[in-house]
Amino acid sequence: MHRPWIREGIGLVLFAVALGVGLSVVLPGFSDGAGPASVSIGPVTGGGSRVLKQPPTWTIQYFSIEAIEGSKPAKEVRVSDLSIDVDAAPFAGLKDDDWRVRAEASLTAPPGNYTFTLEHAGPVQVMANGNVVAQAALALQGEQLVVAFTHPGGTLSLRLDSEDHTGRFVLRWR
Repeated sequence: MHRPWIREGIGLVLFAVALGVGLSVVLPGFSDGAGPASVSIGPVTGGGSRVLKQPPTWTIQYFSIEAIEGSKPAKEVRVSDLSIDVDAAPFAGLKDDDWRVRAEASLTAPPGNYTFTLEHAGPVQVMANGNVVAQAALALQGEQLVVAFTHPGGTLSLRLDSEDHTGRFVLRWR
């Protein structure tokens, strides 16, 4: 039986791996080199996937671009809706086009295959339970990133890292 989706799925996985390698070279601090463990990149297996609803609470941390991992954020806020859309630095003390943001949330979810969509302008890395599940390069306009992964069940921790390098910055759950 002919299954063209298998060829397309393999192509998407290879593209995701190449993109991840490229981002780790271009943006060395953007990847810790850890590969997926209990979370799968690319096409999900074993049936359909569920659209993951936005977690009820996000912790958003803003940093200067020079801040090293573990540094105290310039600003931390809690929000119920992940929707950042700014043309300049979001707070005093951060330079325009020279800052980064980390958004973290946790929720409980049954085992299964999940997808969700982000709108972004700026490079973005998505982690689920500490594993990189999606990355996208710098986008000058708001672009869509569809994230697909398999969750083993229980607590699901999400972490989104992005940076502002030029123009308008967007990071929004769709």
